[in-house]
Amino acid sequence: MVDISRQIDLDVVHSAIIQGIKTKFKDIQTVSDYQDDCKRIKTPACLVELTECIASDSDPGTDQLSLITRWEANIIMGFRTESAKRAIRKLVTSMAAFIKLQNWGLPISCAEITGCFPDAFNPELDHYEVWRVEWSHTILFGQSIWTNDGAVPTEVPSISYLENQEKKHKPII
Repeated sequence: MVDISRQIDLDVVHSAIIQGIKTKFKDIQTVSDYQDDCKRIKTPACLVELTECIASDSDPGTDQLSLITRWEANIIMGFRTESAKRAIRKLVTSMAAFIKLQNWGLPISCAEITGCFPDAFNPELDHYEVWRVEWSHTILFGQSIWTNDGAVPTEVPSISYLENQEKKHKPII
């Protein structure tokens, strides 16, 4: 369940994902997001991107917008790396196993892995082995109308029902 107690800032989500990957995978030379120039990137590298935001079918009842956010971690390895094809596959599956069920310490849903795929469509990366891990998080955006103001109710309403009109009311609570 997603925590509604505080608003989410996408900058915080990006930073938390990058920091989590840096902490777990210390041998990855470059961990960043949205890198424009990949021609001289230090490898192995991991570039994180938010690729899509899709409206969720669930309504949390908080006036917040529930979006399924789709993420990619593009893993890049130099083709001259020893056993590069095998090494990148090992790294990608390790990354997927790490990302699975992560919420990065934030009030968002746990990551659901979509899959791991080779990525050969970026001409800037022709001299690299490139695979990507895809996953999603459901995130609530905007302020909840149910934010706790710290006040504790002093009166609890009493509710009753009438089973038969000839009998007395029976309290539910």
